[in-house]
Formats: sequence, structure tokens, C-alpha cells
Amino acid sequence: FMITDAPTGGINQGTMWYSANTGGQVVLNGVNLNVPGVYSYKIVANLTDGTQLFSPEYQVTITKAPPTRIQIQNSPTGIAGYKMYSMPIFLAFDAVGPVQDDRTNISLTIGYNAPSFVYEGESTTATLFGNVSVAQVDYSYTFFDLYMDMPGTYDITVTVYMNGNAILISSFGLTIRAPPTYLVDGTMPVSYTHLTLPTKRIV
Repeated sequence: FMITDAPTGGINQGTMWYSANTGGQVVLNGVNLNVPGVYSYKIVANLTDGTQLFSPEYQVTITKAPPTRIQIQNSPTGIAGYKMYSMPIFLAFDAVGPVQDDRTNISLTIGYNAPSFVYEGESTTATLFGNVSVAQVDYSYTFFDLYMDMPGTYDITVTVYMNGNAILISSFGLTIRAPPTYLVDGTMPVSYTHLTLPTKRIV
């Protein structure tokens, strides 16, 4: 198996030499091309008299393998009604390690066990706000403006899409705290309205 043309950095990391089986067939089952792209190759037969026979040139296109798992690198935390002060960051991995793939994006949704609430006599459910879908930048998928409108413990579903198709689904736990409550001594209501008093010139 002889490569005649390859993408930058492309080599065969597998077997180069093969022997014919009892049926006279040569099975190239050890070829391992390391970089996505178009490869040109020939099959070279080395005869016992020292001569060589060359096949016509063939081409094969190697596509990048999709990621096989997603991992959260920065766990989010926050207070209901406010932008999370720690945003989620994810990395995608294949069998070798972290992958960079501009065909992918990640979306977040609240899982099926989202807490529900009764507010002023009306039932309501929590909502995840902000840009809930991001593309990969370098190796990271970074969210930047998420917030939940209600406190609680959530199961957030992470879906990796490639060319519009879901290829990976994972999840992580998220706890959103209630906003702080301020207590004022006494029974007098406190107003923070700023008043501008009229002025009068005294002659």
C-alpha cells in the first residue's frame, strides 16, 4: 500500500506490507490514515524476481470521526432571575482526545424533571433563558448569558448536533438559589423612591 498524495500531515499509521491469502487476495485491513481528507494511493506488488507491478492510482476520502462523548469543564451556578455568575463550558472528545469540529453545536434544555411552582395561585414551570445553543470556538463550547427564572434543582439536557442531527445526549445537575431576602425592623414600609423637592427663591 503506497500513498502517492495526502492532505497535510496525512500518513498511514497502520500496516504498509501485506501478503496474499490462499485465494490470491490481498486484504488491506491494517490501513490507518490519520488525517481527514483525500488520499491517492497505489497497490505495489513485489515479485520474487525483484520486479514490481503497480496498480492504477486510486483515491479515498477520509472524513473526520464525530465526537463520542461530551464533558462539562465548568459547572454553572446562579441565582434565579439573574445571569449565572458561572457559565457552563463543554469539551467534545473522540476515542483519542479533545476534538475541534466546526460541524457541531451544543444546545441546552431543561430535563423532564423540571420543578414546577404555584405563584399567586397559578401553576407555572421554570424556563431557561438566554442563548441556549452555541457553536464550538477553538475546542470549547462556552455559554455566556444564561439564567433561570425560578430557584430549584434542575436536570439540564445537553445535546450535540452535527449538521443539524443530534449525535450525542448527556445531562448535568444544576442548582439555582433563590434571590436574597432583606428584612427591615418595624412595621413601617420602606420606599427607595428618590424624591426631588421643589426649590423656592426667597427674596
